[in-house]
Amino acid sequence: MAYLLADSPFNMKDESVGRIKKAIQTYFNCVFTPELKNPRAFDNTRFSPYTVPEHFYNLPALAALSGSTFDPELANLYDWLISLREKLDPMDSYWTNKLDEVSIERKNFEHPKLQVMSYSSLGVKRNENKWMTTVRGHSKYVYPFESWGPSYFAYSLFMANGFLDVTYWDDLGSTSPKEGVWINGYDWHRWTGATTVRLPYDKMITNPGQIKDEGGEYLFSDQPFVGGVSSKEGNGVFVFPFKGHDAFNIQSFSGKKSYFFFDDYVVCLGTNIKSDLDEYDVETTILQNEIKGSTPLALSTENISAFPYEKTLSSTKPFWMVDNRNTGYYIPSVPKNTTLNFQRKEQVNPDAHGLEDVKGNFTTVWFNHGKAPQDISYSYAIMADSDSQKMDAFATAMKSKEKPYEILQQDEKAHIVKAPKLKSTAYAIYDESVILKKERLLR
Repeated sequence: MAYLLADSPFNMKDESVGRIKKAIQTYFNCVFTPELKNPRAFDNTRFSPYTVPEHFYNLPALAALSGSTFDPELANLYDWLISLREKLDPMDSYWTNKLDEVSIERKNFEHPKLQVMSYSSLGVKRNENKWMTTVRGHSKYVYPFESWGPSYFAYSLFMANGFLDVTYWDDLGSTSPKEGVWINGYDWHRWTGATTVRLPYDKMITNPGQIKDEGGEYLFSDQPFVGGVSSKEGNGVFVFPFKGHDAFNIQSFSGKKSYFFFDDYVVCLGTNIKSDLDEYDVETTILQNEIKGSTPLALSTENISAFPYEKTLSSTKPFWMVDNRNTGYYIPSVPKNTTLNFQRKEQVNPDAHGLEDVKGNFTTVWFNHGKAPQDISYSYAIMADSDSQKMDAFATAMKSKEKPYEILQQDEKAHIVKAPKLKSTAYAIYDESVILKKERLLR
């Protein structure tokens, strides 16, 4: 409509066209792979991953021609989109010619390096067409998921408790198979990056209708904030406090989580994790990957290829891991009153609708904070598109004076992380009364 009215007395103001531009840019920044699909953090949980419809490819071209002046950024975005096609559509040529009539100058389109979408409780770190790191939270204003019963999706309870995943150009995510919707045997308690309570499945199955006047299930938290900040350089922070919902009798379960994005790595912090549930463990999952082929879990100390395999650590020196998706992990220590657990085995869990048990082989690594933990903290980092050499260099740099990152504060009042080489410091302030020391301020 904006394009059709552009040369008429009823044309949209540039301010309105600018809002359309922002929506288009955000829309295409949140899809990945050559087929332009949504990673799981954006997607609904019932269906196959959302894929951009064919006729949406033309949106940037229309918007580029809808304002009082030509928009080269949107023209560049359009060129990038049609470059992904194996074969051009006739309409592609039509809109390319329309753009060329105004200007034939083009530049390579560059996606935002980091985008925090507080109204969607999402954070997106993107390295063009190489990888995308996503994180998902929730608050009293942004619900964690929408459910209409087990036929929709049965076990979405903890999906927005800090689900952190890496998508690659040829691999949509750790929860997404090449075909189908879900990987058989996936443990619905262990969304990567999430902090959860290990409830029995019959106590965490979705149950719409518990909330008055709500047909679906929208389990808003009572915590007021989710969101963060980002810079053009791609550094920033995503943060949210969480509290379990009384609809599932887990209101005593709470904590604070933050994710600090620097370059190609994310520093993950948690504090004040507690629960009064003395029957069920509280966990923070680092990774849960389907085992494919013979690729081991590579550690700085060993390669783990044994199957089945289980190991529990109560303490450790700093070490790194690289999984079979080429995501790296740096573990500085095992938190107090916590164990670090490794597992490679066949998992048997309900399917996505709770109809039957299904099984699959997985490598899983997680922090077990124990039953009824009080005031637990954790920290670790992940690195996208990594390998043993990169992680070894990262771990070595963490021993130097100019570390890749340094945690300046991690308590109930604030999470503050500094990246000296990047000359960047990020702050997550939970208590307005906190007093920041001068050396922690970036001027």
